Amino acid sequence: MTSFRIRPRIKQISPLKSEEVQSRIHQAVENSKGMCTTSVIPGYITLRVRPEDRHFWSPQLNLTFEENDDGETIIRGLYGPNPQVWTMIFFGYATLGVAFFFILMYGMTQITLGKEALILWILPIIAILALVLYLISQFGQKLGAEQTFILHHVFEEAMGEHVRIK
Repeated sequence: MTSFRIRPRIKQISPLKSEEVQSRIHQAVENSKGMCTTSVIPGYITLRVRPEDRHFWSPQLNLTFEENDDGETIIRGLYGPNPQVWTMIFFGYATLGVAFFFILMYGMTQITLGKEALILWILPIIAILALVLYLISQFGQKLGAEQTFILHHVFEEAMGEHVRIK
């Protein structure tokens, strides 16, 4: 989990029914001595660290449950920050991408017309800003790494086996 993945994922196949898996997760959360909480929507569970331990970069684990034809449950999980944080980071990338595109278009138009295109000097600045945004998100992920491990261990306890992160 200390890699450069932006949002680590898990995929686990359990021979148990979806309700049994969800029950095990609730039991593991209760056994975690209050280290995390759950939010439940049918077929969907979100594991979070307890409110008093949360900070801006605190992660959460979103789990979805899907039963296949063999009676097994496919569990898909996604580790990530609070949705508002993820939206802010995505919005930053989108803004920089749109600015890059339009500045490049305008600069190339100026070159085509035989004029100076000094505006193209902004493109390396935008690229540096995108790199800074990436590094900030990696720093935030490292700040939440210990809490991510807590969530992962609670999930592994519920499943009763090692769960690989992709």
